[in-house]
Amino acid sequence: MEELIQKISSDPLLMLSSAIGVVVVLFVVLVVIIAYMRIKVYKERYLNTNLDSREREQRIETLEAEVHRLNRETMEQAQQLELFSKTKITLMKTRETLETTQKTLAEEKQEHAKVIMALDTLKEKYRVLQEEHEKTQKGYHELAEENNKLRVNNARLLMKIDREDQMASALQERNKHTDDDGKMS
Repeated sequence: MEELIQKISSDPLLMLSSAIGVVVVLFVVLVVIIAYMRIKVYKERYLNTNLDSREREQRIETLEAEVHRLNRETMEQAQQLELFSKTKITLMKTRETLETTQKTLAEEKQEHAKVIMALDTLKEKYRVLQEEHEKTQKGYHELAEENNKLRVNNARLLMKIDREDQMASALQERNKHTDDDGKMS
């Protein structure tokens, strides 16, 4: 090899050729090293990108699952909100009904109080009327007894008057007969 180096060193053309060959070889080695480095960088980038892609895919899947869950929750909340709205409307109607019922109850209580007062008044009047009725009935019975006594008395008196009339008639007839007999004799 030394011979080759001496031969190349003695010939300027060969030296130039060998220098160009060395430069070309160095250039090729440099290109190969740069290409290798670039390939290595691109490979690392590819691996990193691939890793990032997987991570992103997992993140996307996680986010999609989260979106799915949120959509379900949103739908459930929408249903709950709808149920709440219906319940709120029902509650408002129930409150209105309650207020109406309370007003009606208050009116009915007032009416009931009036009826109770009227009933108490009527009971008092009824009691007074019963007392008056009892007094009147007693008076009626007393009057009926008195009337019966008076009728009996009247009947006796009428009978007496009848008897006396009959006796007076009989006496008059006798007197008439005796007067007629005495006048005739």
